[in-house]
Amino acid sequence: MSKPALPSSLEPLKLAQKAVSLSGMIAASKFVRTQESGIEVVTDAEVELEFGIDEDRQRFVKGSLSVDVEVTCQRCLQPMRLPIRADFALAIVFSDEAAAHVSKQYEPWLVSGDQDRADIVSPLEDELLLGVPVNVMHPEAECNAPNHYTASPTEDEQSEVDGEAKQNPFAMLADLKDKLS
Repeated sequence: MSKPALPSSLEPLKLAQKAVSLSGMIAASKFVRTQESGIEVVTDAEVELEFGIDEDRQRFVKGSLSVDVEVTCQRCLQPMRLPIRADFALAIVFSDEAAAHVSKQYEPWLVSGDQDRADIVSPLEDELLLGVPVNVMHPEAECNAPNHYTASPTEDEQSEVDGEAKQNPFAMLADLKDKLS
């Protein structure tokens, strides 16, 4: 059974006061900033949201986001599919001043105080962008790069390194010291 579509905008204050939990899908086409960043969202996002008020009277939304994206492999420069799962905890705040005083367990979600509805896609895009690794690469066995970069030297490279290690770069200084003594 497929999950229902979640709306792009929600009423976070009412949802937090009622401690509502939502589960659903957000269309891939809604993630505009992600696509502008060179990350193509290829599946609809599966989203779990739990609204509430904590013991410090802070309104929050906690949840998770699961989606597949297509990014460019940094080794072979070919597209690759990457599953992203991001868990988040956001404090619902109405000003930059309130955002500066949010507990460490939350990231601030700045909601305009003069509107009942707020865009949920924007903070989800933030979490998605944070969930993408900086250097994305296929596993070495699957990568189409013509010359794989390896962490360990080849046998020829290792013999060159061993030969250089036998020559002390400070031997000339030792000879100079002996001549001066």
